[in-house]
Amino acid sequence: MTTTLPFARITGFILLSFFAQRVFSQPMFYLPDGQSPCPGENVHIDMLVPDIFDSYMWDLGNGFTYPGYQPPVVSYEEQGSYALSLTVTDNTPFRVIDKITVTQISNVWDDAGSCDLKPDLRLYFYNSSGGTFYTSTPVAYNTFPPVDFMIDGILTREAFRIAVWEYDFMIAWPFCWNLSGEDLGYVLVPANITGDTLFQPAHNLEVVITTKLVTSTTFHLDITLSEGIPVISCHNDTLDSGDSTATAWYDTQGQLVGSGQQFLPSTPGEYYVERVSGICKPRSHAISWPCNASTSIETEVSDSEIHIYPNPTERQLFVSLPQPKETKELIIEITDITGRKVISTKRPWEAIIEMSLPPLPAGTYIVQIRSDRNTFSKRINII
Repeated sequence: MTTTLPFARITGFILLSFFAQRVFSQPMFYLPDGQSPCPGENVHIDMLVPDIFDSYMWDLGNGFTYPGYQPPVVSYEEQGSYALSLTVTDNTPFRVIDKITVTQISNVWDDAGSCDLKPDLRLYFYNSSGGTFYTSTPVAYNTFPPVDFMIDGILTREAFRIAVWEYDFMIAWPFCWNLSGEDLGYVLVPANITGDTLFQPAHNLEVVITTKLVTSTTFHLDITLSEGIPVISCHNDTLDSGDSTATAWYDTQGQLVGSGQQFLPSTPGEYYVERVSGICKPRSHAISWPCNASTSIETEVSDSEIHIYPNPTERQLFVSLPQPKETKELIIEITDITGRKVISTKRPWEAIIEMSLPPLPAGTYIVQIRSDRNTFSKRINII
């Protein structure tokens, strides 16, 4: 039976599978706070797919993976782009969007004079009411319909909206003047679609939806950090943020103690710096001062001299360290990808430290070895 929508004409037939198949809500997750978080802040992930697949695997785009349905707690500290993705797998085939083809648009895109010779199309995905933005595609530059958009990880249980925009950014006044783009209309994709042509008469817009059956699919969102957290270095006991923009220095009690790129403390302790310009105002990790008050893992030995094995491991772990210059006590902690501490122990510094691990879920963990005020970290995989 064909469903008639107030703004869309649906043609074609809904195909019925001859075997049991699952269709689920789409997309699998979205970021309610947007895809440009502040450095060091937790990225909020809202799930849109129910917990009904056989397996889930998150790739956080920063070298960490996490198995499980519940989104992990994740933050990013360095400037750059990160591909956050979720892969789901199930023994029973389920249907996903394979391709979206824009086959017809109106002429309203052509409004920038001789500079706008061909349309530049982009798709935006919303919930069915249009009130919640999910994600968008890259721009397909300088091409007339039909234009194919290959889509990954979009599932087909819930209805959703696809808006088509013509992307413009032209500043060659007076011949090219459009700086925003044109709304070319939208279509509502009905729930459980198996493949149809959708048409919106008001904008003369036609979109073809192609689907496929799979047992695994991956949905990803790109996260972009335009800046990273400040990184403090120490030169001749002077702390340096490496940042010529406005910065403020604080002690660990939150008291303002200095400003500017460099800071020379007067009292031993731990200090951090905050970039006070812009919206995010990112904060560095704390550093101990005086910088050379005591030897540590980072000053005594290089990372290449510290070995943690086997990796991956199941229940046994060995830490290999060079001989220290003096007797020291180490704190060894293991945390999961969410930051939850699963092991914390004090050990004397020995050439080989053997550790027996409790039963832990498979996944990526962080081993931290603390000596004095500094920390060495290494990722391990538990199987």
